[in-house]
Amino acid sequence: MDTPPAPPDATSLRLPRSWLNTGRDGEAYWPTAADYLAELRARVGDYERKARRRQRLTFDEARDLRRLLACLADVEAGREGLSTADRTALEDVGGRLRQALADLATLEGLDPAPLLGELRQRYSPAWCGLLRLTLSKRDEYGARGMYLDATEAARYFTAKVRSGERLTTVEVDRLHDVVKSRIAFRAQLEDPDAIGYREDYFACGNKDEYVQTITIEQRNIVEVDIELEGDLNPSGDALTRCITFKFYDCQGATEPAEERVEVNFSVQGGVGVADVDFEVDCGAYNFITAEDELHTLTSRVELGVQDGSYRADFTGDHKLIQGDLIDQYDGDGGWIDILDFAVYVNQWGWPWETGAGADTDCETPFPHADMNGDGAVDESDFSFITANFWKIGDAAPCDVLRTIGAGNLRGPRAAITVAELHLLGLSDLVPADLNGDRVVDEADIMAFMSGATPKPQKQLPAASEKLESEPAEVAPGLLDLIPAKLQR
Repeated sequence: MDTPPAPPDATSLRLPRSWLNTGRDGEAYWPTAADYLAELRARVGDYERKARRRQRLTFDEARDLRRLLACLADVEAGREGLSTADRTALEDVGGRLRQALADLATLEGLDPAPLLGELRQRYSPAWCGLLRLTLSKRDEYGARGMYLDATEAARYFTAKVRSGERLTTVEVDRLHDVVKSRIAFRAQLEDPDAIGYREDYFACGNKDEYVQTITIEQRNIVEVDIELEGDLNPSGDALTRCITFKFYDCQGATEPAEERVEVNFSVQGGVGVADVDFEVDCGAYNFITAEDELHTLTSRVELGVQDGSYRADFTGDHKLIQGDLIDQYDGDGGWIDILDFAVYVNQWGWPWETGAGADTDCETPFPHADMNGDGAVDESDFSFITANFWKIGDAAPCDVLRTIGAGNLRGPRAAITVAELHLLGLSDLVPADLNGDRVVDEADIMAFMSGATPKPQKQLPAASEKLESEPAEVAPGLLDLIPAKLQR
């Protein structure tokens, strides 16, 4: 009796060991279709999320995407050797991966057709173009930039040889430089003491040496994942906020380095997410803080180093909490108290006119109480105040750098009198006294929740007119209590 044939099995479909499916050790990344399908299922969601969030690919992500797409054709060529379930999965996940490439290429302003058509072309102009767009300034001096330089040179000189043309003097010099750099790079990989570039070169390295010395600017790339608390409701699917990042060297106990970055958050399910790259002066930093000075508390995390760049993650438990609308009067890290409620009431009912809008940049003046980004200050913004009332932000990480703002020894305020508001130059916040008892406190919050509203506000003033009342004559030292933003 004949033995029935074995059912199709993805482990029996071996993939060719092409240059796109071979590591430096000579082993295949995916020896069989089963290995490939497992990787494909695990990675396709990452690329789809990148596309949905309109986030740019890194060099390694783009390179790995090309490998996955190239080997997808190999698996599809042998699909008859797969089970029905594996063929169905291959069709579904493979289609999703190609669509993710199309979306990510469009995000970069590229046509996806050449990228799909040149997957197996070793010196592909389309893929070199995409990879070039992923390079940071530091990468241009490192292994990734050198790889692209060599690839583009190889394409150029291969075409030159095929044309039968002689090299010019300039072309000879260029070819010589590429060969020298490649030799130096390979020597460095094999010998850590050799002159050249290493992939694990530490952050803020000052020199890469080949035949000549190249001095790199004393700046380093920072890569940050950051999340902005919901429920956000912008008119589109994105919201811009100015985020202040501070970098702390607790050993050196120096003043923190500061960078202000306009971050474009992609809004998914009411939550703002972004990954952002920027530069900072080099330093032996231990911690980094992030804050939207117009809307959020301060969040603090440890600062890591990965692939020569600083890395920080302000998501999950470290996301930016909204509701801190007047942070310079607070203590370290900020807090959400009765003054934030007063700022909210001061702006309640203001629709943002054309040119102002829900987005804020690093020039937007204080105050700006539209926290959910829908273009108006209304009840939906009030939920941020109530949900986060009494919350306190993260303080500066280094004890020697911590300071207590004048008048903040008591922590968050439960109440402030109208007289104090006038004294501190905050007369514009007096409308928050909804019950007219000359004190802004919990009773006014309850009154607002019961339907009391401030008197109609005048039309939204120009930026130069906002909250610039001059304080009256006060006792010496009392002006120190007034937020710097209000002393302009």
